[in-house]
Amino acid sequence: TRAITIPEDSFVGVMRFLTGREAVKVSLVNKAWMSVTRLPSLWERLDHSSGLANYSGKKLNMTSLLKLLARPQFANLKSLTMPSKCKLGKRSIQQMAKACPHLETFDIGYSDGISGSHPTDDDLVGAAEAFTNLTSIRTEMWHVTSFGIATAARAMEDRLLDLRIEGNWITGHYLSNECLRVVAESCPNLSHFSYKLRF
Repeated sequence: TRAITIPEDSFVGVMRFLTGREAVKVSLVNKAWMSVTRLPSLWERLDHSSGLANYSGKKLNMTSLLKLLARPQFANLKSLTMPSKCKLGKRSIQQMAKACPHLETFDIGYSDGISGSHPTDDDLVGAAEAFTNLTSIRTEMWHVTSFGIATAARAMEDRLLDLRIEGNWITGHYLSNECLRVVAESCPNLSHFSYKLRF
């Protein structure tokens, strides 16, 4: 058998087409492949397609998530979707902000909907204040209220470019007109706004 060699930057380019789960699988081929799959440039996004989920029997708690985010391969992480049922808090948000200084998009329950992590107003505002490069927040309104969204919008001001919210008819948490006014006045650079109601 004859080995074919390609330049590392070309190999990295090929690896960019893999999902996180696939990258983890191909890292088992040999040490060279493992080294390439751990490059921070390949891990700018961490979500369900990357294998970050709590759907299997193995549960990822906040301690495990913080250990994962501390790995060098996640040094340039720009987008994070919180795993289902992983609880936030002021301290954990500050630790995550330290581990992910380049984070731009934070999805807290929006992609999971009703089975999501159920953030609170304090979680939302804490993330808006702690992640200094944050430009996009995606959340659901199980425990988040219009007051929390308005407070987060005030904290982010012109940094907020993308806001996606899922209302919840079960809890009766909907966006109020006052909240929409605050978002419009506080976030002049907002280019994407999405509000959907789950029935």
